[in-house]
Amino acid sequence: MSAHRGKPGFRQALLNGAGLALPMVVGIANPASAQEEARGPGSRLEEIVVTAQKRPENILDVPISVSALDNEKVGNMMAGGQDINSLAAQVPGFVSSSSNGRLAPRFFVRGAGNTAFDANASQPVSMIYDDVVLENVSIRSFPLFDIQSVELLRGPQGTLFGRNATAGAIKIDSAAPTDYTTGHVDVSWGQWQTRSIDAAVGGKLTDTLNARVSFYHAGRADWIDNIATGLEKENAIGSYGEVAARLKLEWKPAPETSVLLNAGYHNMYDDTGGIFRAGQFAVGGDIIKIPRDKVALDGINFVERSIEQFYTTATVRQGLGSGLDLTSITSYRKLLGNRNIGDVDGGSMQGPIYPGNIPSLSGSLGENWSLITGDNVTDHYQLTEEARISSDWAGPFNFLVGGYFFRENLTVDQVNGTTFSNFSTVAVAPAPLATQRQKTSSWALFTSLDYDVSSDTSLKFGLRYSKDTKNHYVRYEPGTSAADAAPDSPYYTHTSDDALTGDLSIVHSFTPDMNVYARVATGYKESAVLARENIPTVAAPERIWNYEVGVKSELLDGMLRFNLSAFYYTYDNYQAVLTGGEANNLRIFNIDRATGKGFELETEFAPAERVRVNLGVAYSDTKIDDTTTCVSAGGGLLDRGGTACPSNPAQVMIDGGSLPGPRWTANGSLYAGQPVGNGEAYFQTNWAYKGRAYPLIPVPPVENFDAPWLRGNASIGYRFEDDRFDVSFFVNNITNLYYAPSALNFFNYRNQTLTAQVSDPRTWGLRLRHNF
Repeated sequence: MSAHRGKPGFRQALLNGAGLALPMVVGIANPASAQEEARGPGSRLEEIVVTAQKRPENILDVPISVSALDNEKVGNMMAGGQDINSLAAQVPGFVSSSSNGRLAPRFFVRGAGNTAFDANASQPVSMIYDDVVLENVSIRSFPLFDIQSVELLRGPQGTLFGRNATAGAIKIDSAAPTDYTTGHVDVSWGQWQTRSIDAAVGGKLTDTLNARVSFYHAGRADWIDNIATGLEKENAIGSYGEVAARLKLEWKPAPETSVLLNAGYHNMYDDTGGIFRAGQFAVGGDIIKIPRDKVALDGINFVERSIEQFYTTATVRQGLGSGLDLTSITSYRKLLGNRNIGDVDGGSMQGPIYPGNIPSLSGSLGENWSLITGDNVTDHYQLTEEARISSDWAGPFNFLVGGYFFRENLTVDQVNGTTFSNFSTVAVAPAPLATQRQKTSSWALFTSLDYDVSSDTSLKFGLRYSKDTKNHYVRYEPGTSAADAAPDSPYYTHTSDDALTGDLSIVHSFTPDMNVYARVATGYKESAVLARENIPTVAAPERIWNYEVGVKSELLDGMLRFNLSAFYYTYDNYQAVLTGGEANNLRIFNIDRATGKGFELETEFAPAERVRVNLGVAYSDTKIDDTTTCVSAGGGLLDRGGTACPSNPAQVMIDGGSLPGPRWTANGSLYAGQPVGNGEAYFQTNWAYKGRAYPLIPVPPVENFDAPWLRGNASIGYRFEDDRFDVSFFVNNITNLYYAPSALNFFNYRNQTLTAQVSDPRTWGLRLRHNF
């Protein structure tokens, strides 16, 4: 609360934001992870400043369950070529996955999220990168490099971040230009030529102009053999490669004026990772441990993913006097190309088929080994504008008021093809299946009010009005199976929604280092349309009421940070997605009501100057309450415990099921350093646990799609004097854990197995970093 700590300025807040983050392990897949800031004169933890409410605040004063990662933790996470999905093990109650390799990440918070993989799918967890909402799942693939901080906000964030943030939001800020020379070069190299480069340099160009330029590259060589009969090849698949760059120019012509120009480019030119593998799950059973370095695929290109995008953003801040500031953020982002094609059945018609006791198949329905499918985004742009006025008064009252505009145009060509068949060397290349066009427009007005009732207690109130329209068009190519299933093609869908959302919270400070809070918040997700090989399905807007209480504290003279939050929420018209089954399609529909309750606990302990112990635990118990909605019983769900729908025995009831996220997640890490010579030798290990989840279909748990797992990493290293050089050796997945980070509800072999993607085996590498 401001009564105890004051309100740091914008620049100082960003600098302070590089302090130690909340207790959580550093990524399940990052190499030299969890290099904590176990340095300094004592063992007191550093202050954390966040901008979760669009103004810099001490994290203790923010009445939201929020976790923060600083620049060092994010850099550690991304080293070794990892992607944004590595965040999943950083933060309790947060899960990230993708069925498209390094493309199109999907986020789940407190159990809520959806598994839609179409290019026009929207998610209930908002992503804000450098103060700009990234709506499309493809543009969310922009890598994390030269990052200042990452914040995860749990629960609805409708007031300040608008629609499509019913479950939460992830806020990412890249490093800002400085008026002094600074930079870094971070390089890692490991197995299969896995490499990454994160480099940046910035400083003063003139008395009024500062700049920062940063560069990123990640790649890996092919390492998986294809053993399909007639198509045998060693090291045939598994590679990826991408580059990205960013330029920031900050002009300060006057003390109260700043203009920040931010331009970026990203090209993922190769991604054959995240391979679909048939037979990974025995239906109703656990994962089948097929060798990770072998596949049997007969697709022409097996997997072909690429994306190219650029953006420009102009942020203007102008002091208006009397403690008022005006901020304008204008951004344009465009996909220059996005191709995502894969052999999604994960098998070969020629054989062999893993596991060994499953024979070669002929490719009939439910035994389909002949499918190639994908999306080509041929046109896309996103235009956003946000303008707001905020106060920074010394008195008890402060406010923020603003407006927001969003427009997105998207054109997607869906393609389908067949793979090699009957031991022939001739295949059909992916051919046009459908064309979708979607135009989305949105505008909103919002306000947030702060009032200090006393020196120990403050109230916060927010309100937002949103108006959204969407126009969707789909045309299926005549003569295709999709056209047969949707005979009235083309289809036109128009939706128009509006909503009033808000939040009310109270924060009370028992001591300068212990606050308690209570918060009530509402959220809203606009109507959604999905059309993949079927008549378009439309879901009405979903809405959420979230109730939350928590305590945030620093104990033992700053040696221990202890944060605990508890929540309960209710969804009306929750938007659920039915994926796959016996065909590669998607359907979206509304669940009447869904509820969730649980807690998040984060602790960080500094028992000695060079020792850090972190622990994070989250529990989310979700339940579907809908006695009328039923879904297809494809794949034998009735035979494996599903309850037949009274009105249609061929369907399964969803009542009593769970939302797609796991019930339990946990993180833990240890860092221990020892002075050696003029520097510090260190050892660190981190572990992440994800409990069982049922992410593919919203029915009661009749499958083991997503079994629980516990994964650990470790590294040893040496940090030279003044932190200018750091060298470390890392091992990821110490126990060589075999698990499925993503599964596809695609049945094969007479509905007895399911397709999935599997984790990398144990890997190792070397990392070097130079700071200047």
